[in-house]
Amino acid sequence: MNEIFNINDENEFLQLTENINKGYVKYLYEDYAGPSSELTAILQYTYQTIIVDNKKIKNLIKKISYDEMEHLEGLGTAIWESGFDPRFWYLNYFNAKYVNYEMDLKKLLLKNIEDETFAARRYREQAEKIEDPRISSMLLNFAKDEERHAMLFKKAYISLFGRS
Repeated sequence: MNEIFNINDENEFLQLTENINKGYVKYLYEDYAGPSSELTAILQYTYQTIIVDNKKIKNLIKKISYDEMEHLEGLGTAIWESGFDPRFWYLNYFNAKYVNYEMDLKKLLLKNIEDETFAARRYREQAEKIEDPRISSMLLNFAKDEERHAMLFKKAYISLFGRS
């Protein structure tokens, strides 16, 4: 494997070609497979669809997780097209301890709202820093999706628990 990839250090990103500005790729890897990443969201939402009994909430979580899968694929493609290996990696390989295993529906929905709001803000901040217009545009589109997800989770929360 080391013959194919230019790996100088285990903590380096897996760069496939030389002389590529890898500054912005750190953001993509973080969004792709870091602690607050699309991969984390997908696994967290998969867990939630298994444990949640409320069919409407379960279906909402599933639909949102499909968007997150599209985001994961977009990030992986951007990483690949930037000359890097799209392994599930950010400083270390992905760890399932990143997933929030909350079982209480009220707390679970609040955590989802918090996570989606954070993701939207982070995507907007990253889009401003990245000079590649295709990647910035993709991140801004993801931010809009995350804002919509937060709104949908808020509506679900209010319908079940009121505005408390």
